[in-house]
Order: sequence, then C-alpha cells, then structure tokens
Amino acid sequence: MANNKKRIEAHFMEEARRACAVFPAGELKPHEKPDFLLLTDRGKLGIEVTEICREDPRAEAGRLSKIPDKAKELYSRYPQAEPVDVSVAFGRAEEVASIASKVLTKSLADFVYAHRTEKTGFKRDLPQGFLYIGILRPRDQPHWHAGRAFHTTIARHRR
Repeated sequence: MANNKKRIEAHFMEEARRACAVFPAGELKPHEKPDFLLLTDRGKLGIEVTEICREDPRAEAGRLSKIPDKAKELYSRYPQAEPVDVSVAFGRAEEVASIASKVLTKSLADFVYAHRTEKTGFKRDLPQGFLYIGILRPRDQPHWHAGRAFHTTIARHRR
C-alpha cells in the first residue's frame, strides 16, 4: 500500500512540475516527512504532497476520497456498530457533485449501520450518489475505501 501511495504521489508531482513553472528544476527523491526532497542547485526543498489538482474532476475525486473515512468515524460512534470493511463506488459525477460531503458521509454511515450484519455487496436501494456499497467482515483493522477515478481531456493533435 505504501509503495502504491508513493507511486501515485510521484506521478502527481511530475505532472505538477510539467504543468507549472513554480517547481524548480532538480532531482526528485522519494522521502518520508516530507514526502519528497527536491535536490536543486540551491539546496534541498522538502515537499509534502496532500493533493495536487489541476482540473475540477480531480478536485472532485479528492473530495470524494475523504467520504469513506469520515463515514467510518461517524459509524463507529453508533451503538452496537460492529467492525466491517466497506467498499464504495460513487455514481455519475454530475449527480455526486451536487450532493454535499456531509450528506454523502451521513448517508453512507447510516446505510452501513442498517446493513452491518448482511456482509454482501449492494447495488440497489442505495443512498443518492452511490452506485455500489460493499460491506464485508474485516480481515484485520476495518478499512473503508472508495475507488478513485477522474476524467482526462484528450489533447488535440496539431499539424
């Protein structure tokens, strides 16, 4: 998991460097606390990657990626909440963008709580904004996550 996270962070860093002249030239070295060291001719620059977004769909994906953790925290405060793994797929971007994060968080926590003993995947009768919610027995520590995707724009070919 950590290596995959570092790979994604490195991808975002390289994309940001190509898109913006703010980042000085230099060698990017993976590191922890901060995530990267940028070795420049003027010294080292520490970079902590939180989220780099160039387009609205990426920003929306960043917003949605926080929903499962927030819903897990809310769910854990419900009486008789048992440990579960939760996997989520959000619906169409146009629909989900119009739903507040707090509404998505609460509706996910409420849905999981209502179905916590069923341990299966759900594709019907879901809260607004969701395409799929899977509830499973946890392997170790309960893990709640959502798939992450965003649109890209195809570049035009110039002749």
